[in-house]
Amino acid sequence: MAGAIAAVGVSGAGASQPRAGPPASSLDRLRAWLAATEQHKPGAYDAPLLAFAAWPRRDLETLFVDTAAFLEQIRTAEGRPSRRIKSSFTDTELPEMQRLAAEEARKGINRLAHRAAFFHTDLARFFPTADGGDAVSGPDPGIAPRRSSAVLEDGTQRSVGAAGALHWDFAREILDAVEPDPARDPWVLRWYQATASLFALDHQFSEAVPHFKRARQLFPGDATILVHLGCFYEALAAPRIQDAMQAANLPDGVKFAVADERENLRLAADAFRQALAIDSGFTDAQLRLGRISGLLGNHEEALRLLRQARAGSRDPKTSYYAAMLAGAEEQALGRMDEARQSFQSAAALYPLAQSPHFALGQIAWLTGNSADALQALASSMQPDQPRGPVDDPWWFYFDGMGGNAGALFRDLVADFEWSER
Repeated sequence: MAGAIAAVGVSGAGASQPRAGPPASSLDRLRAWLAATEQHKPGAYDAPLLAFAAWPRRDLETLFVDTAAFLEQIRTAEGRPSRRIKSSFTDTELPEMQRLAAEEARKGINRLAHRAAFFHTDLARFFPTADGGDAVSGPDPGIAPRRSSAVLEDGTQRSVGAAGALHWDFAREILDAVEPDPARDPWVLRWYQATASLFALDHQFSEAVPHFKRARQLFPGDATILVHLGCFYEALAAPRIQDAMQAANLPDGVKFAVADERENLRLAADAFRQALAIDSGFTDAQLRLGRISGLLGNHEEALRLLRQARAGSRDPKTSYYAAMLAGAEEQALGRMDEARQSFQSAAALYPLAQSPHFALGQIAWLTGNSADALQALASSMQPDQPRGPVDDPWWFYFDGMGGNAGALFRDLVADFEWSER
């Protein structure tokens, strides 16, 4: 896909680049963080984001540990048991930090957790490599783990360095402080469902593994998270990732932390099957498991699942995908007339899409009708009908579920804004 940029995990170190500095003291950094989470508008590219995007990795790591200690101090102020976390606050700063914690405790720790989760989610999305340019020495702080990734663009390697991932870790750590239990909190569930859809949409694959690991620990029986997990593995199995990894030139001692195509297809299929065991009518799970079953050679199973998805779909993109994929499976089974009908159905849903016409041209060629093959190709390239990627959903198949890609996060932002009025 032209212009596609993907970040995938590797094991290795990052490059260095100077950054503007944050406030000097730990207490001032905490105050700046509290002000930014209060002032930031979720989903907006605003001044608080810009300020924190310039912070060096080392200072963000220190803030991360200090924030964890601050959240524990809020729990103490609320009269709840807490663990002791060693922070960088000086003895003279501790009384003011405790006062700020008591103030946040009066407002409720969940209010701060929700706002901060939005803040760091937006930092991770708008500035995916913002904290990745610093050469960081010294021991790994543990609570803010260091990871590396490679940026792949148009099937080729663009760079390798430290992942701009700390903000995802921030958000998850903060939400773990939600009371009384994040695993039973509806807002935390919605956040994990919504953010799970963003990794494929934003092509930020390197951060998906720890994110899905925590999501599955908290919500092991959630079908939506499972389907997004399957979409993630399905995207990793795609040629634009697998081919680029084969052609990449990584530094000595560095390798991709990504399995091969077949293993990723197997992992995707497992996730989709688990989702269907929870919700047998989950259309996107049926659709994508159908595609993977076909790739693994199980064409009859694939066709059954794709027909179920097509019958249950209320989304034109999902219906389009189901028709296109069903046509491919019918073709693989030698059912050319049925394949032709499926591709024609897809073309009717998106008249300017080129993919159905290419498929129809191939069917005509394979059945010995060269005139129809040429006509199908000609109909996809009429000069008086300019086309773009938006006219053919196939361009966006690996960006996540049907018409739902990004919608869950937009709804979460909208509901939060409404609750703040």
